[in-house]
Amino acid sequence: MAGVSPIHSNIAALILEADTNQDAAIVSIYQKIKELGLKVGLVEHRRICIDKVGVHRHNRDGVMVSGREAMIILGDVNRIGVSMDLLKDATAFEEPRTRINENAFIAKTALDKYLAKYVAGQVHVSSVACSHFNQALMAVEQGIEYHDPTLTTSSGRLSKEKLCTKHPLFIPIFSEGLEWWVWKEEAEQLFPRLPVIVQKALNTKFSVQQGQDGFQLYICAVNGLNNPTIPVTSRVMFATTEIMKSNPKIPENVPFIVETARKFGGSDDQFVTHLIEFCGSHKQGGREVTTGCWKALSMLRFASSQLCPHFIVSVLMCIASAESSTAVQAADIRSFGTKTEMITNAETIIKQALDLCKTMEVTAKDQVQHMGNLRTTLVLKIVDRSKELKKTSIECIASSFYCAVKKVATIDACNPWKDHLPIDSTVAPSRDIATTRATAVVAYNAAGKATNAPAMILMERGFKKGTLIKHKESGDCRD
Repeated sequence: MAGVSPIHSNIAALILEADTNQDAAIVSIYQKIKELGLKVGLVEHRRICIDKVGVHRHNRDGVMVSGREAMIILGDVNRIGVSMDLLKDATAFEEPRTRINENAFIAKTALDKYLAKYVAGQVHVSSVACSHFNQALMAVEQGIEYHDPTLTTSSGRLSKEKLCTKHPLFIPIFSEGLEWWVWKEEAEQLFPRLPVIVQKALNTKFSVQQGQDGFQLYICAVNGLNNPTIPVTSRVMFATTEIMKSNPKIPENVPFIVETARKFGGSDDQFVTHLIEFCGSHKQGGREVTTGCWKALSMLRFASSQLCPHFIVSVLMCIASAESSTAVQAADIRSFGTKTEMITNAETIIKQALDLCKTMEVTAKDQVQHMGNLRTTLVLKIVDRSKELKKTSIECIASSFYCAVKKVATIDACNPWKDHLPIDSTVAPSRDIATTRATAVVAYNAAGKATNAPAMILMERGFKKGTLIKHKESGDCRD
């Protein structure tokens, strides 16, 4: 074959090797194939709109895709959120000029009421991994009829608005699509068995290495414990059994997760919704809750007047998003028993902030960002893992939240913490607040006198003599 390099020969040899392996070794073999493909430009990473993605004819041994399976995945995502870790291997092949995959796929969609409908020429790439997820989103996009009231309108059709309201993560996916590893058309021409190998390798990887993480298991536990169809005395066993069916990554954590949910999960889905929304946008790839942390959470004891479900969810958010240097440890959680006053105060602030977001009509996307920032910062303050927060009160953190939210709010409202000087509110919730610095802006009145406590800024922010501070009105710098 013209243009075949030694790398192409190595890919062919690896494909032959993969064809003879039926165990998990195929995962590492495919990784080598992919690395070689990147070297010679046979595969690339790019974002593709969901309506341009069909399903490869070799997907799932030629069965391609099931609309009912796509709906099951959609229901799971709506219930416990989606982990972006599971989407990082989304893989597809460019559709050849013969339209061979598209023709087979369109014929399949005509026979499956839960699959979205396509027209000839619409498919740009045909998927071999994350197919059901993409097809679930397409079904939502087209408003296909379905029987789940949590996902549908009053007319029984899937609602994009409902899904995106609960999961803001999906807003950019619907508009811009997922990021895909795309094999070029010539890759399949050179290596006809490649789509089969890719599909088998990634399915093996998902079944061997993937499973629901601790954040998703906590959501499952809360849902199971609040299931009204199960007798109260049987709900712990029911929740535990349901979680074990979901292929947990660390099975030994399950009893601690269920006990934590029993104590702090609440009696409605607001805590679940907050965690789903936050993790969907800000969870770091591969992040897990350690066994020690789950055990420490499950053993916490609070009086009924000191229960803090909002704060416990905030702890999980902080673990999901913080840099390793500030990650909450089991010892931090065990210390909560000596910090009940601070934690109770933080719980009250979180409730006030949630009410404030409703009053000020903050969009769902902005609420996830700013509430996440507030909640994770409060946790870092209470566990004393940030040098910048040592001399800052939690009321100052709350005042900073108000200042940030006011910029994106539809309706104005009074600052409940107006008597407290706000700290810098520009830190993103998924970044390490202890290592992020912003420019301090000092305001001056007409007489040239500083009006917003520069001494406090110097004390809290650590600026030294000679540091340039921007003048608020003119933009000039002063010593």
